[in-house]
Amino acid sequence: MALLVHSGRRIIAISFVALCVFGAINTSSKAAQLSDNFGAATPITGSIDLLVPNGQATAEPLEPDHADAPPNHSLWAIWIAPSNGTYSITTSNSLRANNLLLDTVLAVYTGTSLTNLSLVANNDDEAPFCCLWSKVFFRAYAGEIFHIAVDVWGTDTGNIDLRIKDNGAPLGPWTAAAVDGSTIVSSTFTNQILLVDFWETTCSACVAELPELVRLYETYRSLGFTIVGLATDTDPELVGNYLSAHAVPYVMGFSSHTNSNVFGGVPGNPTKYLVDRDGRIAARFLGGVDPVSDTFPLYASAIDLISRPPPDVGLRVTRDAGYLTLSWPATVSGYRLEAASQLAPATWRTIGATFQTNNGRYVIIFPASSAAQFYRLERP
Repeated sequence: MALLVHSGRRIIAISFVALCVFGAINTSSKAAQLSDNFGAATPITGSIDLLVPNGQATAEPLEPDHADAPPNHSLWAIWIAPSNGTYSITTSNSLRANNLLLDTVLAVYTGTSLTNLSLVANNDDEAPFCCLWSKVFFRAYAGEIFHIAVDVWGTDTGNIDLRIKDNGAPLGPWTAAAVDGSTIVSSTFTNQILLVDFWETTCSACVAELPELVRLYETYRSLGFTIVGLATDTDPELVGNYLSAHAVPYVMGFSSHTNSNVFGGVPGNPTKYLVDRDGRIAARFLGGVDPVSDTFPLYASAIDLISRPPPDVGLRVTRDAGYLTLSWPATVSGYRLEAASQLAPATWRTIGATFQTNNGRYVIIFPASSAAQFYRLERP
């Protein structure tokens, strides 16, 4: 399970099954790639596994808190994304000298100095009350530069184990029987962010969070996000009766041994898988959220992280034979195209034309106007 928060220490308690790994890792130290000083490390890229002691590391003037922890023995890395995709960074197996786990904190930033950092993601404990190591995931774009800070709570020292990896191969195809009698096909969700919820009508945590999931769906669906609920009930009639009494706007179907195995199995209800636009699993969430009112912010935070826009979306406008062609990278979704005759906030209007996809770009073509027009991309 990945517990992700933008800030805060253990702000959400989740029922979960988690595995903490103890023991030393057999890898070499690469101290030049983790530095005591911001911006001084040797840049790294791709999948990385670094093991570096933090005993001599110190905090710097103007250094921010990381995941609400005051800087103490912080180490910095500079990581360059090799390609577009979702990446995870963990400090699993970071150990003190006595081989007990270090209580680490982790933060990822963009920026060029300690005074102009923008937080991308941070985390204290990957799983509260079990694992003291940290984990974040987020979408990155080829060539994007990140500054990664890893520190500890308190004054403990030991070996920091920093691991960076992509999310692996896309999921294989899957299908599910829908409650309405149709068939749910995985290809329907191409280039969307998808939350797959394995739930059961007799699971109190499952049904308690459904209103929060509906709110999540209604909030993010315009940005290319959707939810599929797959009921694990052995009696389909129970599911049909429940949904007749409790309207749910997103697709509902039935779990099977075949479709659940594509995701990695269902160890308990509820189990959720968050799938990015590339069809790769970004995170697995086990159990319900306590209090249930924290359900929406937990998943909203995760969706925000894997739907990060690129540093420069780059709207391109060309005119030819009385037509305007506007295009932008198809690697981002959820933007609406707006036009205005003057640069005043109240004058922008949404262009409702349908766009096509061509050579990796979203494209809209419409007749040009003789009057001056300004165009922009805006996220709702």
